Amino acid sequence: ALFVLDSGQRVAIHNPAAEQLFSQKEADYLSGCPFLELFPQELEQKVTMMVESEEQCRESLFFSSDGKRLLLEFTLTPLPMESAESLNLVLIRDISEQKNIKKQIIALTTITKKEIIRILRIWPQTLIPPVITTSLYFIIFGEILFKNKTITVSGQTVEYLHYLIPGLIVMAIINNSYTNTVSSFFISKFHRNIEEVMFAPVPVPIIILGFALGGI
Repeated sequence: ALFVLDSGQRVAIHNPAAEQLFSQKEADYLSGCPFLELFPQELEQKVTMMVESEEQCRESLFFSSDGKRLLLEFTLTPLPMESAESLNLVLIRDISEQKNIKKQIIALTTITKKEIIRILRIWPQTLIPPVITTSLYFIIFGEILFKNKTITVSGQTVEYLHYLIPGLIVMAIINNSYTNTVSSFFISKFHRNIEEVMFAPVPVPIIILGFALGGI
């Protein structure tokens, strides 16, 4: 939303975005309206300090519009004028969604780091068994049963061991990702600390994605 305020701090010019932001106000009402009347009473003091300042000022504040709670970024810039009349350019930007996305990214990063730390802390249970299992597959199928066997893939002849390696690696990753994630949920449920995660203001998909990424 863009406003130009005259010396009496009344709205001289506004754009259509201002009408959308202050949707409870009619467009004709915005023209010539005292700027402070657009804000709730509890924010008038903050807005007054911003408007009366001679320097550019930025501040985030909460504003209620149509029953919604919005987080707005308020920017005021004095406009250089040749005449004695002073004009202020006011830019109000809704950053609620931006802040919400940042909070979700922080929550996702925190859950993922927690899972990684848990897996590395009990590495004898989470890292050594898959290494041993995959090594046994290599030894039994690659060195004992099919040591000199070759197969044809897409017209190319490759050794069976080379054909086996990608599948074994992917199988180990998938199995351990599932096992680590499920065991983490089960342990959290057993110790009843999963309730703390569920009560947190974090969407369920973010929680599941964080546990899954940590397990991978």
